Parts: sequence; structure tokens; C-alpha cells
Amino acid sequence: MKISPFKFMNAQMRNVIKRSKGIYTRFSKYKISNSKALQSQNEQQIPANVSVQVIPQKNIINQDEELTPINENVNVMEQTIQPFAQGALQTNEINIVEEKISLSNAVNLAEERASEVDAVNPAEEKISVSNNINPIEQSISAEKTIIIEETILIDKNMNTVETEPAVKSTNIPVEFEYLKSLIDYRLNNPSGENIPRMPAIEDWNLPVKKFIKEHNLANNQNAATLLLIGLAPHADAELFDIAIQEKLKASGDFPEIGGVRGKNFRGFLPTGQTAVFLLAGDSLKRRKEIEQLFWSDKDFAKKKILWLEELSQGEPVMSGKIIMALDYIDMFLFGAAAPPHFSTTFPAKKITTRLTSNDIVMNDEVRKHYKNLRDWIENNPELMRDWDKQERLRKGFRVLFYGPPGTGKTLTANVLGNETGKDVYKIDLSMVVSKYIGETEKNLELLFARAEDKDWILFFDEADAIFGKRTGVRDAHDKYANQEVSYLLQRIEDFNGLVILATNMKNNIDDAFIRRFNDIVKFTIPNENERREIWKKSFPEKSDFNDIPNKVKKYELTGGNIINIIHFASIQAVMKRHEPVNEKKVLFNGNNYSTVDKPADPSKLKFYLEDVIAGIRREMIKEGKPFDA
Repeated sequence: MKISPFKFMNAQMRNVIKRSKGIYTRFSKYKISNSKALQSQNEQQIPANVSVQVIPQKNIINQDEELTPINENVNVMEQTIQPFAQGALQTNEINIVEEKISLSNAVNLAEERASEVDAVNPAEEKISVSNNINPIEQSISAEKTIIIEETILIDKNMNTVETEPAVKSTNIPVEFEYLKSLIDYRLNNPSGENIPRMPAIEDWNLPVKKFIKEHNLANNQNAATLLLIGLAPHADAELFDIAIQEKLKASGDFPEIGGVRGKNFRGFLPTGQTAVFLLAGDSLKRRKEIEQLFWSDKDFAKKKILWLEELSQGEPVMSGKIIMALDYIDMFLFGAAAPPHFSTTFPAKKITTRLTSNDIVMNDEVRKHYKNLRDWIENNPELMRDWDKQERLRKGFRVLFYGPPGTGKTLTANVLGNETGKDVYKIDLSMVVSKYIGETEKNLELLFARAEDKDWILFFDEADAIFGKRTGVRDAHDKYANQEVSYLLQRIEDFNGLVILATNMKNNIDDAFIRRFNDIVKFTIPNENERREIWKKSFPEKSDFNDIPNKVKKYELTGGNIINIIHFASIQAVMKRHEPVNEKKVLFNGNNYSTVDKPADPSKLKFYLEDVIAGIRREMIKEGKPFDA
């Protein structure tokens, strides 16, 4: 498509081009109603009775070199746009009603008509061409937007490089078409009661329809529309601005619709007043119904889905902007909540493993408790949903893991999450506990609120640091420390998910927490048979370790100790694998010498007993235990 870079420029625009070098990009946006699929890029066919809007937009980049002044004899065609310096945009509307017309012909027609307009007062000009053969059919559901992007390179001599247009096609979801029609209707009929009918939920395109069905909101137009109003800035940033800009231009201001501008986001952010105006208009009775949707005892607030921004005292509550939880924004737009980022507002890290309960060693008592946890995760939702036990049973499940370090408390929680398909988040207590009064409770509340209704497993390691016993009040420090524990007692009981607390010292946990635990699991140091199994499962799959597990099972070690020893011995095995056969080498751990023998199977990593013994000695000395070889 041949387009002159000067055809759509006014005088100020050309002056900019004179001083610039780079890329001149023009976007033409064609809004087509009742359109069919376009067959090719160069000659797309626009069906009859369509409305084509040509919206030119200019962008100048790489303004780093002065260019040769434009030849005064060049015939420059003016376009009806506001001055480039003001960043304004003017739309040329062209109605194409021929039986069939190619997209390139539509663009040429738009350019020819634009060139005929007097450029003296361009801001007031619009073009409308129609032979009125057939009326244009109005259809919201079939409306489609086609954007033609043309990039024109301008060199120092004002020569251009012609490029093929890139066609982009986007469909506006039917639910946002409904919201747009609602805005148009209410702006023109503030007192009207016959608002547009909400499309059937089955026809919606976004995953928000699943939430509406599950919560029986399909017949509640007010609640469903409120979700769309809160979601709109995140899904279509220009929806509100485009819908109301003509009305605002005509009247100068329209406070009834509410709305605010953000700090970074410069678009329209709906407020409570926006929802009230769109859904209720001037009806006092209906306004009360809409306002009550924001009350704290309603589902939107209780589930922390949507609420109003807190304002200074004296300001109307409905003037607060509508805030939607980030997790629900992701769920409504993409069908799943994005994993939360580790931050001060969510001081937890996701921990994962590919191990299963068959890959770890648990004694009979721990395995029984583990099965109880799996049973609760898999069957409690059905109990609450189908057997009406919400009012009789407590929310969530709380369990305490206690025992010496290295006995598998964290690993067991991790494996539980892997086998049940639940995300496990380990709380970073360094970002939770604060020396400032009230900050610890605030950090924990943000954490619990974010995890509510998410089916996550919250894992508090070294839990006695914040779930410790309350003491007698001797000074202000004791008073506020006791307040933290009292808050946690209440908050952990209200949480509706699984919470696992792990500690090395059960006696340091407050007695009031013990009563609130649904289960308490004791992890002990493994016996000889359990240690032998841990040794066998810990060696790499492709390894040759002979009878080492039976020879070292006598050493009283935890699973954590054994993993450290296997790591040390593996490093030695890899080193010896590259050594010449039968050459003596000094071991890393001390003055012991060993002969490197050729492994029976070269494809396996061979482990040596002396390396494992050296690793055991290191672990026991590290913990202050006597070592007897």
C-alpha cells in the first residue's frame, strides 16, 4: 500500500518532521460491525453495510539529527486533526455501503476524502460518505476491530521506504460490550429504569463466568455487573474513557459517574459512585441496593474479592475507588491465580518437591498422621459442601510437627503438598516479626488474608518464635508480646486452610495453641532399620554403594545428617571417577589414604566406605557428639 508520509500531516507536523530523523508510524483503526473473516492481508474484503472508522495516529522517534528542509513545491495534503503538539486525535468516519470493497480501497477512499477537507479549522471537521443504499445494521456481538499498522522510514532526504501493513484483529468480549452499552445508556438516561439486559452467562468469554456460576450470581445482574465494573480497568484500560469522553466534552464535567485517576495509571478508575450511578441512576431505592453490595457482611467483602478504598473522615464512602484483589483479577481474566511474589505483603516462599511418600522413610506413627492429613485435604470440602457442617465444625485444619532438627518435618509438609496438588508456602519469620508495636500482627493479617480461600498449605518453621507462651506482664514488652500471641490464637482459628507449625521445642508453644490443634505429630530420630532405609533411598539411582547402608546404620543420625553425608561422599566419588586407576590420593577430609579402584559398572557412580565414614565423622563432630569408628 503506497502512502506518502506527508498526506496525513498538518503544518506543525511537517515542522517536526523537518527536525527529525527516524520512523514515522501511522495507525489506522477500522471498526467493523457484522464483519466476516478476512481472507488475505493485502486485499481483505469488507462485507456490505459496514462502518469503517479511520483513526490516524502519529509517532516520531529517534529525533537525533536535523534533516534537509522540505521542498516548498511538494504538494502536501492536510488532514483533519488537531495540532500534533497538543497530542489530540480526530476521527474520520466513513460508511462503506458498496456490495464489496477491499480494505485497501477503503483506506484510499478515506485518504481522498480527508484531503478535500479545509485545514483552516481542522478540529471541527468530520467526513461522512454514504450512498444510503442500505442502512447499517447495529450489532454488538459481531463487532470487530481491525488495526492497520504502517511504518514509514524517513531518511535524511525525506525519502520513504514503503512497508506492508500488519493487520491485527481483536474481539471485544460480549460482557464488556454490555458494560459499554450500560455506560452509554446511563449517560444519556440518568433517570432511566430500562437498563440494557445482561447477556446470558454462557455467552461470556472471560473465566469470570465460572465464578458467577459457582456463586449463583447468574440471575443477580447488580452483583455480576459490579464485578465487571471492578475488572474493567484491568482488562480494558480505555473502556470507560472511550465510553464517556464525548459526554465529558459536551458538558465539561460529569460528577455523577464518579471515578478517579491513579498515580501511575492515568485512565478512569471506577469508584463506588460509578457503580451506583450505572446500575441505579437517580432511583434512591436501587441506589441503596447497590451500596449494600459493598457492606462487610456481603460475600464480596467477606471473601476479600472487592471492596472500597478507605477515605479520610468526612468524605462520602461511595467516592472511594473500587479495589479488586489481585488473585481474583488473575482468576477472572486467566482462569487461575498467579503465584504471589515474595514481598513484605506476602512474606512466604513456595517450596516444592517431586518426592512422594514412597521416597521418604516414616515410622508407623508418623505415617498414620500423614494419612489423616491427606484424608482431611481430600474429603473435607465434600463434608462442608454436601453435609451442611459449616456452622458446627471449625474452619481449616491446624497441625503441629515437633521433634529434633533433621527428622523430616519440612520434607513431610512438602511431600504432602506434592501428593495432594496443593501449593506449600514457607513463612519467612524474619519479614513477619517486627520490633514496632502492631506491625507483626499487621504482617500476619496480610499473609492470612492473601491465603484465604486459596487451598494453600501455610508452613511456619521454628513456630515457637511467634507462637510462644504468654508470660506475666512485668513491663511493656511483655504486654505487647502477649497481645501478638492473643491475636494469633484468634486468627489461626479463623483461617479456613491448612496450617502446619513446626518446632524443635513443643514445650515452648503456648498451651492455648495446643487445644486449637487438630493434630500433633511427633518426629523422632530414626532407629537402625529406618536409618538403613534412609541410606538406601538417599544414594543416587545410578550408583554402586555395595553394602554401605548395613555397615553405617549403627550411627545415630537423623535424615538431615544422612543427606549431608551423602552429599560429601558423592563429591568424593565424582573426584575419584576422574583419577587414574590404583593411584593413591589424599582425601579431602584428612590424612587417610585410599586406593581408587576401577568400578564394576562404569555407568554408575561408585561410593567408597571410607568416604562415607569421613562424612559421618564430620557430622558428629559438628554436633558435638563423640565418634567411634
